[in-house]
Amino acid sequence: LLSSAKYGGVSSGANVHVSIFNDDDLGALIVTEGELKSDLITINFKTRAISVPGVTNWRLALPIIKELNPKKVSLAFDQDTKVKPHVARAQKDFFEIVKTNH
Repeated sequence: LLSSAKYGGVSSGANVHVSIFNDDDLGALIVTEGELKSDLITINFKTRAISVPGVTNWRLALPIIKELNPKKVSLAFDQDTKVKPHVARAQKDFFEIVKTNH
């Protein structure tokens, strides 16, 4: 109750999760949705991953990508682009912005 924005508390907000990775060579960065996926990508593929809180919040990742300055950025959203137009649009928009700004 104390932490609920509904009752005058603070909201946790929509934050980007950056998985812990102890390698200074940031050759690749994978952007996904969901903290658990991000951590599992980092553990299983030995590469840094960040996650956004939902596909339509991909813009939140842009300042992190700029700060980390990886050589390659990959996107690992759920594979439901054929049945969910908003996911397809978010993926397309993400690729266009990252391609032109990175």
